[in-house]
This record gives sequence, structure tokens and C-alpha cells, in this order.
Amino acid sequence: MNEAIFKNEIQEYIKSIENFNAFVFHLKKSPFENISSKELSQQIQGRQIAKNKIPFLLSIKNYYYPTHLNLEQASSEFTAIYKQSLGLGESFLDLTGGMGIDTYFIGKNFKSITYVEKNQELFEISKHNLNVLFQDKNLDFINTSAEYFIENNKKHFDLIYIDPSRRINGSRKFLLEELEPNIISLKDDMLKVSNKILIKLSSLFDIKECIKKIDNVTEIHIISYKNEVKELLIILENTTNPNPKIIAIDLFYNQQFQYNYIDEEMAIKPNYSLSEKYIYIPNNSLLKAGCFKLISFQFQLNKLHPNTHIYSSNNLIDNFFGRIFEIVEYNINKKKLKGIKANVISKNYPLDTNEIKKKYKIVDGGDAYYFFIKAEEKYQILKCIRIK
Repeated sequence: MNEAIFKNEIQEYIKSIENFNAFVFHLKKSPFENISSKELSQQIQGRQIAKNKIPFLLSIKNYYYPTHLNLEQASSEFTAIYKQSLGLGESFLDLTGGMGIDTYFIGKNFKSITYVEKNQELFEISKHNLNVLFQDKNLDFINTSAEYFIENNKKHFDLIYIDPSRRINGSRKFLLEELEPNIISLKDDMLKVSNKILIKLSSLFDIKECIKKIDNVTEIHIISYKNEVKELLIILENTTNPNPKIIAIDLFYNQQFQYNYIDEEMAIKPNYSLSEKYIYIPNNSLLKAGCFKLISFQFQLNKLHPNTHIYSSNNLIDNFFGRIFEIVEYNINKKKLKGIKANVISKNYPLDTNEIKKKYKIVDGGDAYYFFIKAEEKYQILKCIRIK
């Protein structure tokens, strides 16, 4: 890390060119003798990514942006703020510190913070940055692996946070036991030094598989933003709990749905029907949770088909957690679809969305939504307008 980059003239220069193409700038000669074009390019790119992902950093003086890969792997500001609500106490351990965004937001709720990171370059950058961000905390920085730290640690922590990597030696891993560090093999040792563990996982992981493979799960938080699932947060505690709480939440729409895992298995089967006046598509965090029977029961809705995760009613349920549409025309004549401008949604239908648009030469856009769905045992084409 080149500390010369913190000089006022260089910082002002970086801000003045932060909208430039960082790759192109990397190929140019640096206007400063003691700062390379590569270093300037890294800071430009860092500010560009932070603008949308971690905007609070733009106002932090003397913040040093790490590489593009580190920024891409870091949590966004809004998901980090949510994690802050999940822990409180005296001592906090981040076992996979990375860029330190989660360290910073979660750490606000603790008096002492231990940051562990095995990548030496990233460790030095984040050590600098966290000392810039924190002015009133007891900070301890350890440049080692999570496994080594836990094996040699004698302290107790009120919360341990771990964000295992899915990318190992250039390839992506999709099994819990393949992650690094291996949270399954490390779990028991972590619970010896903390009563609560917070694990961040990719949205690709299945919650049933997490509960099956990881003992001591008490809560699973499914975090979405603008209907896109971003993260799974798994909370482990020093207790046996076969019925963890599931929280599906969309941070942008400020909506959430909570239930206990076994509730979905015990819930009565939904009523199935053809499409009624209103159509409901659950938020993707709900679909990720798999609480299909509970959605029907909680909102008093009929389901169109066991494999069509769309719901319907004759009365408007305006507090539904997801998108709501009103049907304006049933059983559309396929000949009328040729060349129209519309939005297409295909659910449990023989053709997917792209195939439908190609077949009927439908152009994306407009206010109309055409649903191609299976309801009960019939295929339907519906014209709808979105009302929420």
C-alpha cells in the first residue's frame, strides 16, 4: 500500500477523474513520480464500484481501495447494515475479514473487534482502513487463516462472523463442505469460544441442505433487495434446535415474512384454482424459502398449481409480499400476440419467456403483462396490468 496516495493533491486528482475508464487509464503514464498508473487505476475503479455498492466510503478521507476482486466479493452497504442488527456485545471476531465492510458495520455494536485475514496484502490495506473508520474501538489484527486462529485461540467472543469463500483456485464450489474455510469441520471449535456464530452464504445454497448439514442452526435470514436474493445468513447457537426460524426479507421494499421451519411441513395444502381476478407472484426471498403452503395460508390465496408458484384471489390482498397484477383479459387468442409490445412471464408453461417472445415476435416493454401459466391442469394466457 503506497501511502503517498493520501496526499491532498493526489486525492483531489483521483476524484476529478473517477468517471474515467480505469482500464484505459491503467495504460497511460502516471502524472505523479511516486504513484504508478496501476495504483491510480485501482483507486479510480474502487470509487466507481463503491458509488453504487458501498457509497458511504466516498466521504471517508484516506480510505485505500483494494483490488477489483476484493471489492466485488465484499458485502454491499445495505446488507452489512442489516447484519449489524444481528449481533451485540463486548467482543466480536471476524474470521474472514476481507475488505472489512462487515467487520465495520457489525463491529459498531461491540467494544472490541478482532479481525482475521490470511491474505497479507488485503490484511495490510484493511488494517489501515479499519483504523481510519474506527476511532473508539479496541482493534486486534491477526494475519493468519481462520483455522489456525481458532486452533490457537484462548479468548471468548460474543459473536463470530465467517464468510467462507466459494472461489478456490479459480473454480467455484457449490457444496458446503468444499467452502474455505470449511464451516462444517470448524463449527464445533467455533462454538467452544462463542455462543453465537453468524455465517454468510451465497444465495445459491439451499436452506434445507444448510439445516441438514449444519447442526445448531437457530435462524436463517434470506436477504433480498429489489426482489433479487443477495445473501443467506445462518445463525448458529450453542443449542440443539430442529425447528429454526426462517426470515425472508426484502430490504428495498421493507417487507418480511417469518415462520418456523417445520411450520411449512405441517401447513395444510393450499386450494388450487384457475386464475381469479388478481395474480400474486411472491418475492424471490419467499420463493427461496420454499414456504409455498404458508404463503397460501397466511394471505388466504389459492395456488394455481403445485408446480406453479403463483397465487390468485378475487379480493385484493394489498399487503402481499411480492408483485400483484390484475387480470384484464382471460384466455388470449394466440393470433393476437404477433408483434405486440409487452412484458412476458412464463411459469410452468411448455415454453420459457425467451422462446415465447421469439415465437410470437413480442417486443419487450409497455404496461401490459402477458402470463403464460399452468393453472390446475390447463394452460392459460392472461393479459394483466401490474398494480403493485
